[in-house]
Amino acid sequence: MLMIKRTEKTEAIITLLQYYYRYISESVGITDEKEGWLMAHSLLDTPIFNVICGHTEPTNVLNSAALLELARNQRKPFIWLLLDNHIHSQQYLINEGLEERGQLQAGVFHLSSNAPNFTSHPAVELVEVSNDEQFYEWCHVFSVSQGMPVEDVEAYFKLNESAAGNVNMYLAQIYQKSVGCCGMFVKDNQSLLLWDTVLPMYRRQGVGSMMVLQRMNIAKDAGCEEVYGFGLHSSEKLLRSLGFKMFGVFNMMRYDCFEEEAEADSNG
Repeated sequence: MLMIKRTEKTEAIITLLQYYYRYISESVGITDEKEGWLMAHSLLDTPIFNVICGHTEPTNVLNSAALLELARNQRKPFIWLLLDNHIHSQQYLINEGLEERGQLQAGVFHLSSNAPNFTSHPAVELVEVSNDEQFYEWCHVFSVSQGMPVEDVEAYFKLNESAAGNVNMYLAQIYQKSVGCCGMFVKDNQSLLLWDTVLPMYRRQGVGSMMVLQRMNIAKDAGCEEVYGFGLHSSEKLLRSLGFKMFGVFNMMRYDCFEEEAEADSNG
């Protein structure tokens, strides 16, 4: 029974993630799908904006090869996200030159339960992005926190407008100063927490917890029954502390074209 529930939850969170990337890719980039695996490529240099994901291991390696070749041909780094028990796929990707770059733990919170109480910074306020000024402020916070070019961040997240009504972006502010940002994707009665980040000097002050709790309340008011999220390192501990049940581990396999380009240049 536990295995069945984990399988169902794994399918649910990956389906939400795929829906999200489909919305984003309607405006730019390329997508392809093979045997339930989706490749969404933004054509930007940031690997987390270029993702291949699915919830069951492909039965035909040719499908994996087709997605891999299409992604490689863009000459941009990308992430292949797969469950840690997808042993055959992982070995195939390693043989093809991808490297494991960490793990994500997936979690779910059932909103029929009472949301946990958590004392955050009393001055922290979650503000939904509703105009251009707030959008560019959101992108600035994200780019500084993640160490990414702000131009790439603006180009990618501008695409959220194509998913109006399904994707919401939020700023976490202390006395009207933006110190964090996050997003949420809603599909039917489920929601997916996305892009949580806090400026370095404001971490460990309850800002991240507040962003999660406030979106849980927003999702509940919107009629959602479940909230899903991915946790990496400290984010996983945060989700656990707020009552999320962790159910699946995903390996992040990364492809970087730079090594191949360097080898080609040296041979040329």
